[in-house]
Amino acid sequence: MERKQTWNLGQWLTSPRRKPLIIRGARQVGKSTLVRMLAEGAGRRLIAVNLERHAELDSVFATLDLAKIIPAIESLPGSGRITDNDILFLDEIQATPHALAALRYFHEERPQLAVVAAGSLLEFVLADHDFAMPVGRVRFLHLHPMDFEEFLAAVDEPVLLERLRTLTPEGGIDAVAHSRLRELFTLYSFVGGMPEAVSTWVDTRSPIAVREVQSGLIDTYKADFAKYGLRQDMPDLHLLFDRAARNVGRKVKYAALLADEQSRTVRRLLNLLISARLFYRVHHADCQGMPLRAGIDDRIYKLLMLDVGLFNAVRRFEWSSAKGELEESVAHRGALAEQLVGQELLASGVTGSADELVYWLREGRGNNAEVDYVIAAGGKAVPIEVKSGETGSLKSLFVFADTHRSRRAVRLDLGMPSLRPTAHAKGNEKAKATEMELLSLPIYAAGQLGRILGDDL
Repeated sequence: MERKQTWNLGQWLTSPRRKPLIIRGARQVGKSTLVRMLAEGAGRRLIAVNLERHAELDSVFATLDLAKIIPAIESLPGSGRITDNDILFLDEIQATPHALAALRYFHEERPQLAVVAAGSLLEFVLADHDFAMPVGRVRFLHLHPMDFEEFLAAVDEPVLLERLRTLTPEGGIDAVAHSRLRELFTLYSFVGGMPEAVSTWVDTRSPIAVREVQSGLIDTYKADFAKYGLRQDMPDLHLLFDRAARNVGRKVKYAALLADEQSRTVRRLLNLLISARLFYRVHHADCQGMPLRAGIDDRIYKLLMLDVGLFNAVRRFEWSSAKGELEESVAHRGALAEQLVGQELLASGVTGSADELVYWLREGRGNNAEVDYVIAAGGKAVPIEVKSGETGSLKSLFVFADTHRSRRAVRLDLGMPSLRPTAHAKGNEKAKATEMELLSLPIYAAGQLGRILGDDL
């Protein structure tokens, strides 16, 4: 299946300033497959070493001596002599932490050799290492589940994929393509972007088979909890996983996640799930300056799950109600719509970082306001709200525009794209109305925001 990151890896492979590459991401998002696709596309031999299966290599990597490390790898079954035209892939590198430190010496002593490393629980090693990390001598690539563009390619819809990639508010989109993209985005909201689930849909067209895959992936993640820490945490982690998924889109309150545990314990366990990249934090930020992350409040955040398909599997959401569920969620700013948009924003890279999303919240008696997401474009904070309805119902966008002097806002709904000046009169008749440029896009185009806003609308 086509992955957009293959192009990025191709650039890395041919760069004269190439450094060893570490691919980060949750288990089963397609890291190993991506590397295999890279080798096949480049016509290079891939030497793949699964370090979970070769624990004896840890002591060899601990020497940090390539004169010992490379011969040891060459001695593994199927490896053979390693040449500079090969790609060396160190998979599940978290099982052999000394291999991370050794990447520095691959960069310094064997720069001609393309070295890729990947690990599904890598964050735990990076947070608790007792060796010198090769800072400045490696490059990181973050891999998310397949986004809607990749999903369209996988289900063989090249024409609709092109329509999506060229959609603009001025040029619009024809009604037939719009209707079909809405249908396919509804399908994506059920299948999600985990490669195995997408592949299963392509092969079977069976929602039951897809759900079996999703349930299996969830079981795999829960089995991994044993690797996170203390055995006594296991029951709480299982419960927290399910409850965190059911609280996507809501301001986190620890008592709502694990009522019988202290906040400190819930926070620690939630950090484990986030370190495993099963969930992301969406922090509240004041959005008064750039970068947006500079104004975050660590105490106030919402959660986003790794993948919308897994999110729906935990909620036991069934295929038969998919269309109505998406429409209801968009109409009332529901969790499904927030999950879909957040996932698309992360995968598109519009946030400027691999896992940094912010939202804006104002709490007060009688004047609450909340904007689902805020991104930066043209050095300005751009608020994004997932909601259907007329301009008059977009109170939070106008409050944000008024308090932040923002003159551009985005609404994601189920309608056709448009761009128009909009004004909202204040309660005080003498006060000047808030004016802004409202970009309305269909929700399936959330991943196109970087391209569209980059055109300086």
